[in-house]
Amino acid sequence: MYSKIILLICCFAGFFRLVSACEGECIVQITKAFLGNYSVPIQAVFREMSQEISTELLPPSQRPIDPMTFIQPILTAYSKISYDTLEDAIFPSYFHGKCQRFSKDGQDPPGCPNPDCPVVCGTPGSMVHFYSKLRYIAFNSTKTMLEGLTTPGNDAYEQANTLVQSAQGVHGRDLVATHGLGAIAHSHNRDKRVLSRILRSSLEKPGLQSRSTSTLASIMAQFNNRFTRACGGNARDGEGALPKCSWEQDMKNDRLIPSSDPPHIMKSHQHGGPIKVAIVGAGSAGMAAAFALTNHPDKFQVTVFDKQDVCGGMATSIPIDADKFGAGYINDGVQGGSPQFYNTFKFFEKLGFRSTEVGMQISFGKGEEKFWTNVFPSELVAKHADNIKKFGRVLKIIKCLEPLFAIMSVQAMLKLFRFPQDFGDRLIYPLIALFMGTGNQTPHVSSAILERLFLDPSMSLFEYSSDSLLADVPTMLAFPDLHDVYEAWKKYLEERGARVRLCTEVLQVLGRNSDNVILRFKPANDQDEENSDVEYFDELIFAADADSCLKMLGDQASWMEKKVLGNVKYFYDISITHCDREYMEKYYELSYREDLVAESRKEEGTTQETMSFAEKNFRPLYFIHMYDKDPKKIEMSFDLTHYQPQFKGIPPNGQHPANDGPESPPSPPNPSEHPHVYQTIFLNKDMQNEWTRNEIDPNKIIKEKWWKQQGHNWTHYLGTVPWLWAINGKRHTHYAGGWGLVNIGLTSGFAAAYQLGADYPFNDDDGARRLFTLVLGVMHLSRMRKKDRKGAMA
Repeated sequence: MYSKIILLICCFAGFFRLVSACEGECIVQITKAFLGNYSVPIQAVFREMSQEISTELLPPSQRPIDPMTFIQPILTAYSKISYDTLEDAIFPSYFHGKCQRFSKDGQDPPGCPNPDCPVVCGTPGSMVHFYSKLRYIAFNSTKTMLEGLTTPGNDAYEQANTLVQSAQGVHGRDLVATHGLGAIAHSHNRDKRVLSRILRSSLEKPGLQSRSTSTLASIMAQFNNRFTRACGGNARDGEGALPKCSWEQDMKNDRLIPSSDPPHIMKSHQHGGPIKVAIVGAGSAGMAAAFALTNHPDKFQVTVFDKQDVCGGMATSIPIDADKFGAGYINDGVQGGSPQFYNTFKFFEKLGFRSTEVGMQISFGKGEEKFWTNVFPSELVAKHADNIKKFGRVLKIIKCLEPLFAIMSVQAMLKLFRFPQDFGDRLIYPLIALFMGTGNQTPHVSSAILERLFLDPSMSLFEYSSDSLLADVPTMLAFPDLHDVYEAWKKYLEERGARVRLCTEVLQVLGRNSDNVILRFKPANDQDEENSDVEYFDELIFAADADSCLKMLGDQASWMEKKVLGNVKYFYDISITHCDREYMEKYYELSYREDLVAESRKEEGTTQETMSFAEKNFRPLYFIHMYDKDPKKIEMSFDLTHYQPQFKGIPPNGQHPANDGPESPPSPPNPSEHPHVYQTIFLNKDMQNEWTRNEIDPNKIIKEKWWKQQGHNWTHYLGTVPWLWAINGKRHTHYAGGWGLVNIGLTSGFAAAYQLGADYPFNDDDGARRLFTLVLGVMHLSRMRKKDRKGAMA
């Protein structure tokens, strides 16, 4: 009797607090929470199994650096089915809906949710009451999905099996059957090029059946026991079951809230005012999030923190001597971007600024044998004509097998397809380094990113040419005065009620609980941390680099946050803005000379045209200097006078009649007789002994500035990018920031705000929306709201 009374009290308490059904965003949030929680034990189990596959099925000489490669097909398949399967298991299959009706006579049945309800209620209160059942639904559904994917006959299993077969090699398969694994290590016929075999076998013999299938199957068959053990064991119902895969308190406190709207709307109603959002970082991501949120002043109260005295992050401007150089400022952090940066340029237009078209000419290397450009064919391009054509075919292969190549470095990919080292060192690495900002970490960049730079409609910076690698002189867009852009942006936010607190450093996240986030901050120029303030917020958006996020979180960081954010690697570079033409001429080709043209192609009609054009219009924007000892290591420079529009008389806002036409000149006109302004970037301060920095005339240096740059290596796309959704939205904390390209940063800010309930501002633009849906999916494992979707894949 007493137990029934207690149960009814609990149910009534749940009812009054959580009266509405779990629908819409509530369903999404609960499903995503369980998916994020389970990503940890899943990763641990498969890493253990992949190590066993490597050590038991392969000899030492053929074991890959990261055996998780073998498991990738299973993880990819799981990511495709996990959300829909788990949502269906929890909601339609068990928690059926409100289980209550409202009429003139009141609520029927009264008191629901309760244990006697003939249909299990779908309210969050009911899920709290039946949490032990909810926990087992999530566990069993996840286990069943992965058991199926690791069973022989499943497509994902067979793909993994093919990778293992290929790594063993043809002779290896025969030896397994006749002499056992020990004979493999002594075979003189084994192929040491494991990665080559993996790809060739995957492409040429996808249906090949290995005689070692039973051995692989026996390892995979252990998944059930390993997964149960990773969850703490004791999979039987009852107290203490699945202790490592319960998350009961966190789920009850942070996820089981009732609303068909995003969580912030319910909280807003609870405390009677707009939701308080703190944004840490006033770069493109943080300012974009603030912009989207302040478009709903009745719903959000926004505070932006940044320790710098200006907004913009890396997108900064500095004044220069207008009389000496012909312009009064330069953008010294970000110069411009591809026309594919739809969100960035649409936003600039919204604020009253326009970017200026400019021909993207490059000049890489020095001397006839080491130089190449996209303006005319050089000896280096002619030498690698066959490799350039082959490279186009390889890009298509990478596109088809992107999950595999996402965790393969560019360096490994080039070796896999047997490109000569000179081709990678002098043509491919410089391109990626310059436009991705990856510097000397370029060989370790994910090869999938390389493919996207050429073929992805939302990210492509280059148009591939089978004759010259880069097609003609593509159009780039040079940014207007970024100081003025961000000042206008800041004014826009403040006019809509936002607080933009510059020169303010967030020291620490003091707490994150079911109700709020507590921040401690102080004036950036005050060394005494005792002079700090504390403020409570409902939601937190981190729009800062990963290192800074972890520092601010301190012991508040979850295990997953430490893993995902801690995997991001940074390097310190220095940019020197100067006007030393003698230095530039020593290390770069600044001017056209006929002896730089490939002798074997001078008689071609197209070459004659490019030579005629170059004679009058060769004005490169981008330069690369490669170290003779190791060409993979580079220095890079820009000719800002050629690149930036203010040197051609265009006003800081970019609004100019010459910029209104549909066609852009292939290259900017000759600026003036003023000395050119250059910027040279020296990469990775640990390599200072190799820099040519000391050769720049100190009297011609305009500005020196240190930068913290991310290394986009392949580990970033294995350990960070696929798991961002697992930390986004947890404990009222959201992450934004491109950590590289400004376009991704801006879009990630819109995505964070969208997840809190703000509108996406450019939903009517197909190009902008395409990248936004990609970022929303990757970083938040989410789709656009139904009312915003345009097409089945939105």
